[in-house]
Amino acid sequence: MRKIFYVWFNNQDTADMTAEIVKDIVYAHSGVVWLTKVDNIEPDTWVLVMHMNIDVWTSNRIIQLMNELENVISCRSERVD
Repeated sequence: MRKIFYVWFNNQDTADMTAEIVKDIVYAHSGVVWLTKVDNIEPDTWVLVMHMNIDVWTSNRIIQLMNELENVISCRSERVD
């Protein structure tokens, strides 16, 4: 399934590190990452946008990871058909 994840951070280093970790998780489970982008959208707020083709287990694991990280402000994902 194709999904887009949006994750807002209050720390750019955490956003960059998370992008690499999520790519590793996706590739380890035979998924595909189409686009990964970290943008500074306002002072002290960065958004990580990732377009991926992943299975349900991988999607759930990514959401679990975002809930465990300290510098995450918010996380949202949507399925793309």
